[in-house]
Amino acid sequence: MNLRLADAGIVLLLAVGSACLGDLILWRRSRALGDWNESFLIGAGTLSIALAFPLSPALGRRAFWAAAAVLASTVAIWLLTAARRPAASRRNGRLGLDAPSLFFAACVVAAAGAFAALNARRVFDWDGFAIWATKAQVLFHDGAFGPEISPNSAYLTVNYPPLVPFLEALLCRVRGAFDFDALKPVFLLFYVSMLLSTFRAARELAGARLALASTAILALLPAVSAHTSIGGYADMPQAAVVAAAAAACLREPWSGPRSPAPWLLGALLSVKNEGFLLLGAAGAAMVFAGSLDGFRPLVRRIRNGIGGFVVVGAFLAVRWGYLSWAGLPDDSFIRGFGFGHAVRALRRIPDVARLCAADLLNPALWDFFWPAAGLALAYLLLRGTRREKGLAAGTCLAAVIYIGIFLLTDYYRGYASLIEQDATRLFCQIAPASAVGIAAAYGRARRAPDATIASS
Repeated sequence: MNLRLADAGIVLLLAVGSACLGDLILWRRSRALGDWNESFLIGAGTLSIALAFPLSPALGRRAFWAAAAVLASTVAIWLLTAARRPAASRRNGRLGLDAPSLFFAACVVAAAGAFAALNARRVFDWDGFAIWATKAQVLFHDGAFGPEISPNSAYLTVNYPPLVPFLEALLCRVRGAFDFDALKPVFLLFYVSMLLSTFRAARELAGARLALASTAILALLPAVSAHTSIGGYADMPQAAVVAAAAAACLREPWSGPRSPAPWLLGALLSVKNEGFLLLGAAGAAMVFAGSLDGFRPLVRRIRNGIGGFVVVGAFLAVRWGYLSWAGLPDDSFIRGFGFGHAVRALRRIPDVARLCAADLLNPALWDFFWPAAGLALAYLLLRGTRREKGLAAGTCLAAVIYIGIFLLTDYYRGYASLIEQDATRLFCQIAPASAVGIAAAYGRARRAPDATIASS
């Protein structure tokens, strides 16, 4: 498998079209690369989830062509309306060029180059082929998602969200034929997006130099930049959306006429089923952070964020609408719950803790990342600002939920097998937020270890 420049160019064009759509949704004109990245994720996530529902039930095999037409016309509409849309505001000034910053930037560039080479040479792993790429093939030929999109396709119609297969199918549609060897540039796009979003999130809390450091730490983790990320799995694309959503939520106000945060939170649902869990963790963290100032400020923030809640609710309604129409209940994690599940979960705690620790403390995949992240997030919960506490709470809650899956699962091969398969992949999704937490904790400890906790 080799990376063809023409295929990479097509993926870049698809990213530009998606970013233009995101700009139109937010009714803004992106200027910085980080703004374009946010708009790309918003545009691609919104269009892909709309393709699944309501376009697929409404248009059948013409749904994919309708989505492609929307994307193709977006650039022209963007150009025609550019003068009427306000430019996205610049927030963080210019990037410093001091020696440490240049070193960290070089590490990020080197890691990205290594990912590009490995991604191009590595064939698809099982899920990358059998779920994501093959589902893209079905979409390419059948033109829609649904309960009977192809004969003998029971495995292909599982309830996974459509973003990755959608972009893979679009790439092959522009090429004129479906080719499994042409799909890897999609993952290079998401990898770059993840790094950009991690940098932007860390910069909100810790400044440019530490933001580069945290991005370098993330990029140098084999579990994130190699492993299944180069095998065509969707966990790293999910991490890209998580990082972008975190960066947007750290900017206040989180909800407004042109705020990307609600749309990026909704886009969490477009990549993997874990997006439901991540969205719940993010919502709980935002309520927790908002409550630190007292009840009245929390009520005021909720009232001011009604528009954002409507956006996120629309994404939830669309996703649930598709699952209901397709007859695919979302039972990916736990099939029912009762007293027996609780008792069994308590008995599993020692084994699950041991197996998860063995996976997450594996130096070949994670180095010492998770011990450092755990200490950093605990420090932020104790000494951080309101925003830092919110980031730490959301990341810790997501980790607890993921471990809870292993405690409660009915996976037919057993929870030990599930941990072996999924622990690293699930924690890859929250690794960007954890890297941001490391930068924020280090910066806070250096700046004012004895300072009074700020309110924001």
